[in-house]
This record gives sequence, structure tokens and C-alpha cells, in this order.
Amino acid sequence: MRSFRLFILFYFALMTILHSSATNTLTESESFSEDFKGLHNPISLSSLRWVFPKRSTLLQAQNFYLVSDEGDFIFFQIAQTCLPLFSFVQASLRYFSKEKGLNLLLTQTFKFSEWSLSKKENTPNSDFITSSVGPLTVEFMESPTPGFNISYSGSNAVFSVQLQSICAPLTLRDGIVEFQSSKASGSFSFKYAPQFVFTGSIEAEGLPKRPISGMASLNLVTQLIEPHLAASKWCFFYFVAKGKERLTFSLLHFLTTALFHKKDFSQGILTIDGKVIGLTLNNSITFIKQKITEQSGGYALPSQIHLVFDGIGPGGSTDVWRLEAHIPLETCVDRLDLLAHIPYFIRKVIQALLSKPYCFQWFDDIKITLTRQGKPQFYEGKIFSEVLYIC
Repeated sequence: MRSFRLFILFYFALMTILHSSATNTLTESESFSEDFKGLHNPISLSSLRWVFPKRSTLLQAQNFYLVSDEGDFIFFQIAQTCLPLFSFVQASLRYFSKEKGLNLLLTQTFKFSEWSLSKKENTPNSDFITSSVGPLTVEFMESPTPGFNISYSGSNAVFSVQLQSICAPLTLRDGIVEFQSSKASGSFSFKYAPQFVFTGSIEAEGLPKRPISGMASLNLVTQLIEPHLAASKWCFFYFVAKGKERLTFSLLHFLTTALFHKKDFSQGILTIDGKVIGLTLNNSITFIKQKITEQSGGYALPSQIHLVFDGIGPGGSTDVWRLEAHIPLETCVDRLDLLAHIPYFIRKVIQALLSKPYCFQWFDDIKITLTRQGKPQFYEGKIFSEVLYIC
């Protein structure tokens, strides 16, 4: 496994050198206007399918984020990686409960041939949605209510949850960000199912089986370009408010590399009780009190993050809103050094040629301020924060 990962890193380093002299442009589709109707592009839940375009490089991830009524965080992911010489699939489960003192991360890698994808009649051969790999199965349910059944069965954990969609999936504009150059081109694609309610059961780390329920979201990310060429930093935030009013918001943000002019791109979705009430491409993320530590991998890691979303609602130009959140980053879920197990000399060579990727995750209690038409409202809840430094 170490030699396999090392080959991937050297491949990326070589591609970086080959493309470093290219003249690059970065564009989003201009087929939609900036009003709510232009940003809000509804899609069907069944369109959140795995796709297999004829590209030598494809990275695709189906990400489920769950926050339980008890305040626990759960993450399921199936991710496929296709490179010119090989392909593989990963199945991951994260379960974090501060109250119970549990922080479980289970990740396994499988051959592409070990990934089972269902095919239904009258659908193209390249379109699938239900799949199973190793201990993780994600089953799409069309009736009586659209949603997903997710099961994970391993020696450390057994999960069974049913997600019921209460909000129609969407993309912002057409969901595509294109990267173009004289020597390389590709794109990112983002699809969202922003609100589910879920119920089910959980058994983990010797604790007895118990029921679980809460709110969830799904995003499907497709990358048709080597990720280190396109983005130098990724951030993702998912907030679930406490109380009967089911308010959630999510924000996906990335900073492009110098090859693409170090531009900021972000997409934010604000949802209440199954309705999208705000969308935005105009977001501000401020890292506060940044400090380099032994655990930060040489990056200036913030002790707080200040988020500001300026968006527009279904009412058009008069239906504007601002969401502000101060995230304390007090409860660290994980710090992942993606090169930690590679020999020192080789690691230094890769860092010099390419990057030193680190991923940081937190899960905190916060209070947000939502201001619509000059009227502020306050919500308390849980927020999952992730910052990934690539290069």
C-alpha cells in the first residue's frame, strides 16, 4: 500500500512539472444569471448517479454528512479514483461523539472490480446510483419517499440508517467549474441534496445497539482534473440548528492554484424545513489567529474561522440575507498528515516537487446570526468544519 500511494504522489509531481508552463484560464458556466432562479437549478434525486466519462483522470466522491439529535457526527463516503494506469475505490465511515468519548474512522481500499454497481432497466449503462463496496452499501430508494438506505457492517461498527429526502436536490447554475489551458483541461462538478431526515440504529466500539435520528445532507463531487493542479486549499462547512425549525446550511469553498490565478470559488446553500431559502456564490472566509504548530504540518492553522454569507432568496432582489458565524475550532475531530507513513527522504522530495497535504476537521457548538430584510435571528447548533491544504 505504501508503494502504491508513493506511485500516485510521484505521478502527480511529474504532471505538475509538465504542466507548470501552461497558460491557464478558469471559468464557470455563464448560462444562468445571478438571481435566485438563475442560481437555483433543480435536479432529481435519481440524477445523483455515478458517471464514467472517457477521461484518463477521474476522482468522484459520494459524501453523506449526518448530525444526530444527540449531537453526534457521522460521515459515510464512497470515493473512486481513476488514473491512467490503475483505478481503486475507497469506503469510509467516521463516527464522532464527544459525549460518549468515541472518535472512529474506518477506511478501506478496494479494487475497482470489487465495487458492485446496480443497473436498472431503461437507464444508460454509464449511470448508476445504488452501490456496495466492502462493508458499505448505499441503496437508492424511489418510493414511497425518495431517499437512501445506508448500511455499514464491520468488526468495529454496525450502522443502519434510512435517509428521507425533504428538499429537492440542486446545482448552483449548472454545477460545473471548468479549468482550461494549452496543455491540460478539466472540470469540477458539484451536485447537492441539502436536506434529509434520518432514522436508524448504531452499534460501535462495544456500545450496545441503540436508535439514532437527525438531519443529513449529500454532495456528489466529480473531478476531471488532477486535484493538485486545480486547487491549493479546500474548505467545507455543514451546520445543523437545534430545535424544531430544521435549519441547515452548507458551504463548499476552494482556492485555485497559481496556475489558475489563485481565485476563490464557493457555493453556499441555506435551507429551512425542506425549502431552499438562500443561495450564494458570495462568501467570505477569514482565518483568525493563525499559528504554525508541530501538529499543523507547517501551515498557519487558524484558532477561529469567521464566515459571512451574502445571498439571495426566492423573492429576488428584495429578498437578500446575510449569515454570520464565528467558529471557535475547539473540538478537533482529526489531523491527517497524508504523507506521514512515507520514508523521510522520499517525503521531502515529494514536498519539494509537489505539496505536503494535510486535512483538519472540527465539530463544534456555535451560534449563527441570520439577517433577512434587516431583521436578525439567532440559531444555536452544531457545525462540522474541514480544511484541506493540498499545496
